Amino acid sequence: MVLGAAANDRYTPAVASLGTNYLVVWQDYRNSTADADIYGARVTGSGLLLDPNGIRICTRTSSQFHPGVAADGTNYLVVWEDYDPGGNDIYGARLTPDGAVLDTNAIVICHAANAQMNPAVATVGGDYFVVWQDYRDSPASTLTARIYGALVRDDGAVVEPSGLPLATAAGEQWTPAVAGLGTGFLAVWQDFRDNRRRLSQTLGEHGVSAQ
Repeated sequence: MVLGAAANDRYTPAVASLGTNYLVVWQDYRNSTADADIYGARVTGSGLLLDPNGIRICTRTSSQFHPGVAADGTNYLVVWEDYDPGGNDIYGARLTPDGAVLDTNAIVICHAANAQMNPAVATVGGDYFVVWQDYRDSPASTLTARIYGALVRDDGAVVEPSGLPLATAAGEQWTPAVAGLGTGFLAVWQDFRDNRRRLSQTLGEHGVSAQ
């Protein structure tokens, strides 16, 4: 099955399910060979492609990269890294099971100094937790990454618009991932705090607190 057959290239797919259909999202260059957009498509449990031309999720000026997606039982939340000349930010948009984009102007999940990159998202109890690689404490010459996160309610409200620090140790922390279970989330990342690449984690209750 070919999900994105439009012109030019597509990269970095992610997928989630609401129980009947799947939503696949990706970085899409159909509108420009230089600037990427975020598109998606629904696929049934039997493998039928419902949106052969794709769903346009975000086509803002400049580029959008590295989407992630989660489903809360009612809607989907798609998150991505959104290019800004002052430094990339984390944006998102909710989609209904029918593929309608609820946040056509996109939700600003984090707009902090320098760059925020490589988001991932999970859900518990109707709310979402978004994590990302964050350079707010790092001048461009050093590019030292940290891990931050933010809780996003099912109505699109961002609880921690400045971001919640999850890992700010010496060295660097990269490429986070997150999952939800019961009333909490588990975030993991690659960690270089003792000059060796390790996997680290932080646990939080549904209200989310870093440890």
